[in-house]
Amino acid sequence: MYTDKKVNLNKALSVMTVLFFMWGLITVLNIALTSELSDVFRLSPFQALFIHVAFYSTYFIAGYPSGKVIDKIGFRKGLLAGTLLAAIGCFLFYPAAGFRSFPLFIIALVIVATGFTLLQTSANPYVLLVGDRQTSASRLSLIGAFNSLGTFLAPLLAAGVFYNIAGFNPDDFGTMSVAEIDTAKVEYVQIPYLILGVVWLLIAALVYFANLPSIQTADVEPNIKSDKPITNELQVKHFVLGMIAIFAYVGAEVSIGQFINRQDPGFSQHYWGLAMIGRFIGALVLIKLSPRKLIMVNTLGAILMILFYLFFSGGEHSILFLVMIGLFNSVLWPCVFMMAIDGLGKFTEEGASYLIMMILGGAVIPLLFMNIVTIPSVGAGLLIILICYAYIFYYGMKGSRYEKRTNLY
Repeated sequence: MYTDKKVNLNKALSVMTVLFFMWGLITVLNIALTSELSDVFRLSPFQALFIHVAFYSTYFIAGYPSGKVIDKIGFRKGLLAGTLLAAIGCFLFYPAAGFRSFPLFIIALVIVATGFTLLQTSANPYVLLVGDRQTSASRLSLIGAFNSLGTFLAPLLAAGVFYNIAGFNPDDFGTMSVAEIDTAKVEYVQIPYLILGVVWLLIAALVYFANLPSIQTADVEPNIKSDKPITNELQVKHFVLGMIAIFAYVGAEVSIGQFINRQDPGFSQHYWGLAMIGRFIGALVLIKLSPRKLIMVNTLGAILMILFYLFFSGGEHSILFLVMIGLFNSVLWPCVFMMAIDGLGKFTEEGASYLIMMILGGAVIPLLFMNIVTIPSVGAGLLIILICYAYIFYYGMKGSRYEKRTNLY
C-alpha cells in the first residue's frame, strides 16, 4: 500500500497534521469573526447564520464530485488541489470585504469550503490507509487533535494576534468616527484571510515537494460478505448507517458549540479545547480499546451531560455540562469514519466523499436547533441533539457491524 514505510509514513503524517490544523483554524475563525463580518456586510442575524449554512452545505454539494476527482487523480494531487483552492478563496475575502460585497464573500467562502472538501475527502482515508489497520482510528484521532488545536486557537488569534496586526482596538471606538470604525472592521476582516491565503500557498508547496507515499485501492475487492456482487458503496449497510452517524455527529457538535457561544462566548474556547485534549487522549486509548466501545462510552457521556444541563438549567454554572460535551465529542469522528469505510476496498475514495458530504449536518441541524431553542424552549431543541447522540450510540453498538469475507486483515 505504501513504500519507504518508516521515513515516508512519518513525513505523510506530518503533512496531514498541518492540513488538519489549518482547516480547523479557518472553520472556527469564520465563527469567531461573525460579529465583525455582520457589521462589514450589514447582515441581519439570519444572514449571519447563512455564513455557516453556506460553508457546511458546500461539503454536501462538492463531496461526491471530489470523490470522483480523487478517484481519477489520486490522494496526493487531491490534497494539492484542495490547498490551492483554499488559498484562492482566502485571497478573495480581501476584495469582498473591501467592496462590502456579501455575494462575493459567499463565493470566496464556497471556494474555501470546496478546497476543504477535497482535502477532507483525500486526507481522512489517507491517514487511515497509510499505516496499520489496527491503529488507524488512533492515527486519525491524533491528527484530528491538531484540527482541534486549530479550532482552539482561532478565537485567540481573532481576538489577539489579528487585533494587533490589523490595529483593531474596540476600546478606541469612542474616539473614532463612524467611517473610521467601519474601515477598522473591514481591515480586521481582510488581514486574517490575506495571511491565511499566503499560508495555504506555502502548504501547497509542502504537499508538492513532500513526495508522499502513494496508496492504491483500485484493485482491492471489498471485504464484505455478500450474496451478490457489490457494485457501489451504497449497497453496504454499515457504510450507509455510518453516513447518517457522521451527519448526526457534525450537526450535534456544531449546534452545541453555537449554543454555548450564544449563551457565554467565554466558554466556547473551553468547549473546543476539551475536544482537542480528548483527541490526544483518544489517540492513546484507541491503541487498546476498540473504536466501537469508545463510541458507546462517549455518546453516553454526552447524553448524560445534556440531561444534567436540563436538570440544573438556570444554575450559575450549568453551562459547564454542555462544555464537557467537547471532551466526549473528541473521538467520535475518527471512530465513526474508520468503521464506516472499513472493508470498502476499491470503493474507499467514493465512500469517503459520501461521508464528507454528510458534514451537511453542520448546516441543517444547527439551523433547526437554533430556531427551536429561540422560540419554544431549550429542552425541545436539545431533544434533537439527544436523538443525534442516541443514534451514534446505536451505530457503535450495532450499526457498524458487518460480516467479513476474510479476517486476514
